[in-house]
Amino acid sequence: MDLLQSDLVKIFQQIAHWFQQNSLFLNFEKTHLIQFSNKTHDDSTLNIIHYGKQVSKINEVKFLGLSINETLSWNTHVDLILPKLSSACYAMMIIKPYLSQQLLKVIYYFYFHSIMSYGVIFGDILRIP
Repeated sequence: MDLLQSDLVKIFQQIAHWFQQNSLFLNFEKTHLIQFSNKTHDDSTLNIIHYGKQVSKINEVKFLGLSINETLSWNTHVDLILPKLSSACYAMMIIKPYLSQQLLKVIYYFYFHSIMSYGVIFGDILRIP
C-alpha cells in the first residue's frame, strides 16, 4: 500500500506540473480523491498531499450526470433518478385518457425511457455491476 501511496503522490505531482507548464490552474477546491473498493470495504486509506494541502477524499462523485460511488454500485444513481421517474409515471397516468397509444409511446420514449437509459453505456464501459 505504501508503494501505491507514493506512486499516487508522484503522479499527482506530475499532473500538477503539467497543468503549470500549460498555463492551466488546478483548483484544489474541486480536486478530490475517490478510492474505489469492493463492498467489504478495504480499510486502507490513501492520502495525497500537495503543497501542504491534502486532497479531500469523497465517497461519491457525479460524472456526466451519473452518480458513481466508491463501490461502483448503482444505488446512489437510482436514488437520484427515482423522483424523476415518479414524476414521469404521474404525468403519463394523467395524460393517458386523452392521447392515442402511438402518442403515448412517443411521450414515454421522450420522458421516461430517456431517464432510464441515460448512462447505461457508461455502466458497460466501467463494468459497473
